[in-house]
Amino acid sequence: MRLPLTVARHPGCSESRPRRKPAERFAPLLAAALLLASCGGPTAPAVPGGQGGSTHTAPAVASLKVSADQALALIGSADAQTLLRVSSAGTVTVTVDRAPAGLTVTAESARPDGADTLIPLRVQGRPSTTGTQSITVTVTSAGKSATLTLPVLTFAVHPIVVGAGSPYEASGMKFEAGGTVLLRAPVSANEESRHHLLRFDPDQNSFTLLGFGLGGFETITSHAVAPDGRVWVTVRSALSDGSVLISRDSAGQIKRHAVGATADTINGATPTADRVWFTQYTRDRVAALNPASGEVTSYAVEENAEDLTLGANGHLYYTRFYADPAIIGLDPATGKTTAYRVGIPGKSLPDALTAAPDGTLWFIEVRTGTVWNLNPATGQQSQLALPAGARPTELAVAPDGTLWVGDSTQARLYRAQSGGTSTLTVPVLTQNGKAAGPHALAAGPDRRVWYEAAGQLVRLD
Repeated sequence: MRLPLTVARHPGCSESRPRRKPAERFAPLLAAALLLASCGGPTAPAVPGGQGGSTHTAPAVASLKVSADQALALIGSADAQTLLRVSSAGTVTVTVDRAPAGLTVTAESARPDGADTLIPLRVQGRPSTTGTQSITVTVTSAGKSATLTLPVLTFAVHPIVVGAGSPYEASGMKFEAGGTVLLRAPVSANEESRHHLLRFDPDQNSFTLLGFGLGGFETITSHAVAPDGRVWVTVRSALSDGSVLISRDSAGQIKRHAVGATADTINGATPTADRVWFTQYTRDRVAALNPASGEVTSYAVEENAEDLTLGANGHLYYTRFYADPAIIGLDPATGKTTAYRVGIPGKSLPDALTAAPDGTLWFIEVRTGTVWNLNPATGQQSQLALPAGARPTELAVAPDGTLWVGDSTQARLYRAQSGGTSTLTVPVLTQNGKAAGPHALAAGPDRRVWYEAAGQLVRLD
């Protein structure tokens, strides 16, 4: 069915905004449609849609160009909207070719934006089935047409409830077998949060504190889940045994491992098959604990080692900054290191190092606010295109290679398909309308993306 949206343009066009339902009506667990634009896709029999129109005059354009200008989304029964940007002279017609069951798609009143026309495409309801779905629209003008496919994603929002203290904020997230989520609070959090991890069970929709026998000024600085299922935390401590690694098994048994770090800050817990690796911040060391023997092997590094991560090839990688910024690869079998210099000496600060399934590494260059990909096999580096004004703060890579970039300054996510060089924008969703976050951005083994924002745990399917 063709949407009867006809745009005969003249200067009298006025803007209007779709009405939004109040955030107070949102339920604790809600799902929404989110539109992310990408070109291409087949057409299908038309589906019912609404209509709207406005007019203005624009200069002639030689060819028809259509893109999705932005993506917006709200939760539950509220509306999701994306703006179609059309560059063309003459009448514009929008056709909704395909939409998932449970969604109503409506092209609303057009409005001018310089030489272009913006057409809000409004989506109401929620998909009646899960899995990968999409909406297909075709825009026709002056004898030309362009088709866009808009993938449909769903959200679930879980308000974090823990104790009677201040609202919870996360700084790290990991996943256990079975789908449970482990959150870590910042080192500046209250004592309860600094001494525990927070476990979320999606099946029960419940949060529980996971203890490690800590007390006083001890603080969890990082956490990880080992291949055998044990949960490991690095702990900054001024007690007699110094900063320690602590393990907790599935039965709740806790074991404290002294690693000779005195009161030094240790970080970056990274388990491999037979060892647990970590960094010693002020001692400029990368070290590994053999849990079976208690032996600690230590490697000197130049300047501070940060962002320790395990690459797809089994090598460890970490960032180096200050005088000679680089990504450093460490072969755990030999201790040999390889430096991949990045940015500008004395200025660049590589951060948020994240391994991808294809063997490459993603990182943020904090000074310039850019995202880069490094291929350790070739040394090649390439920059990811981000929207103007983006300030990336966190990265996560899904098992299929999709990259997610968190931007807490803009309260947005940017998504890049595996092998892609550009991104699509996703707004950060919360139940209470606050835009803080995303924090602790992570992609699970099932490709679902999680983050914390404004004291709520959000899952994007």
